[in-house]
Amino acid sequence: MLSMRNLSYIFIGLLLFSSCGSISTNKEIKVSSFPVEKELVGKWVSLENSQFPDYIGIVDSFILTKTFQQSDSFLFQLYIKNCHKQYLRFGKAGKGPNEFLNPKPTGQVETKGNKIGLWVNDLYKQKYMFINLTQTINDKKTIIDKEFITPKEAEIGLDAFILKNNDIAGTSMSEKGRLFYYNHKDKTTKWVEYFPKVTYPPVKEEQLHNLYSSTTRISPNQKYIVSALRLFKRIDVFNDKLDHIFSITFKDSPKEPNFFKDEKNPIPNNLVHYYTDLFLSSKYIYALNSAITQTDLSKENDTRYSEVQVFTYTGAPIALYKLDHFIGSFTVDEENGIIWGISMPKEDLSTQIVSYNIK
Repeated sequence: MLSMRNLSYIFIGLLLFSSCGSISTNKEIKVSSFPVEKELVGKWVSLENSQFPDYIGIVDSFILTKTFQQSDSFLFQLYIKNCHKQYLRFGKAGKGPNEFLNPKPTGQVETKGNKIGLWVNDLYKQKYMFINLTQTINDKKTIIDKEFITPKEAEIGLDAFILKNNDIAGTSMSEKGRLFYYNHKDKTTKWVEYFPKVTYPPVKEEQLHNLYSSTTRISPNQKYIVSALRLFKRIDVFNDKLDHIFSITFKDSPKEPNFFKDEKNPIPNNLVHYYTDLFLSSKYIYALNSAITQTDLSKENDTRYSEVQVFTYTGAPIALYKLDHFIGSFTVDEENGIIWGISMPKEDLSTQIVSYNIK
């Protein structure tokens, strides 16, 4: 049996041209308040065979969860959204065809005619795979019918997306920049520099991706790529060519996180982790702000809380939802007005899915 502390660590976790893209410093939107602020009380929801999920998402009329890979023989579970009944389990762990080693859904869903599917990043296989969900449901077995890998210049791709023109954009572990755009026709890569700038890099260049750790997502229409920084409390919005449009910041957004500045205490107890997940709908940006210190990460008792911030694609603040639980992965069912989240398991380990009504 996994201890609550180990579960906590599992839960948290875890080039067009040779030049870098420039960032405009006058496109910063400072948010001081939200028009709507609500404190929400969560409802525990028990989903059949949902053991230690570390991802939850909405795909068409289904709720999709992914199980922590060591806890179950099937990695993915589908539930009917409106009645929570389990519909299908799929996705075997393994090195073979249509199997996964360490899959992570990217949030990119494709719908074409009657076919719907989702992209996952298998970090251990270092490739992105498209699960044809329609065929998987029909055949009752996992069907992967498309794959791509990030370019060599990007080294290990983290959050990457394939665009309608077959170019690739996303983040990686490269020292060359915070985001990359790969043109598949002329095989060149454009980089977006690491920003915001700090006085001096506290880590070596090849480790900068740790300082600028982020969650990055693509909008359903692929017009926007949004990146939320964990240590800077900052959301950066780009177009589909990775041109910087604007950034959202706050009064308490740190300019230089206290990260690896002291060799004797590289990750201090008061280091704050802000954005840990994003959900993009056709209309809004939903950002999960955990605002959790390094000390709180290691606490046995779950006395921590999260909030979901909502913005338009022009940067206007819409709503702030204060949740009564600490949430790791989340998604939003806009049709029914529900935030779904994965919290720490209850003491009896019966469930860790919690829902919030935002209507």
